[in-house]
Amino acid sequence: MRPLLLMAGCLLIMSACTAHYFKVDENVLTLYLDKPGAQKVFLACSLDGFQLREVPKVEGHWTIVLPAMASFRYFYIIDDNVYLPGCRMREMDDFGSENCIFDPRM
Repeated sequence: MRPLLLMAGCLLIMSACTAHYFKVDENVLTLYLDKPGAQKVFLACSLDGFQLREVPKVEGHWTIVLPAMASFRYFYIIDDNVYLPGCRMREMDDFGSENCIFDPRM
């Protein structure tokens, strides 16, 4: 029981170190990811068939700009590991995992 509680506590602490948020200005979506200690971040999204887009670090945030005119699915690759941030909407993908969903109407 104790190892399970320790593992749950570590996961909680690790998740608190990551923030994911976005801003929409007209037809432009800016995704922000705060992931202290990350060395390399990529975004994969359905806008281009889940091709990896390198996410630059700008003023301490991993930041990427995308069109905000249509809904799409996405996830991150952080230091070679798939990462799904906290997001409002999710769906199961074809591989048994989940994707975040951005919908400009919501």
